Amino acid sequence: MMKITFIKPAAGPAIGIKHQYPDGRVEVRTTAGKLLGWYDPASDRTIKPSYGFVGEGDQTMGLLYDAL
Repeated sequence: MMKITFIKPAAGPAIGIKHQYPDGRVEVRTTAGKLLGWYDPASDRTIKPSYGFVGEGDQTMGLLYDAL
């Protein structure tokens, strides 16, 4: 079962949505649904669709900058 988490600052509206899948894959999207990037646990890499390889490990929260 996929886990969905709304990401928001202490005050204000949500700025993103985190989708976590049972296989460990994590996607981060804007609140409008645009894919910002994903983490693939099999390769231990974070990928951004418009850029490619971002870095080792789960760096998906850093991709939220594009949503602001």
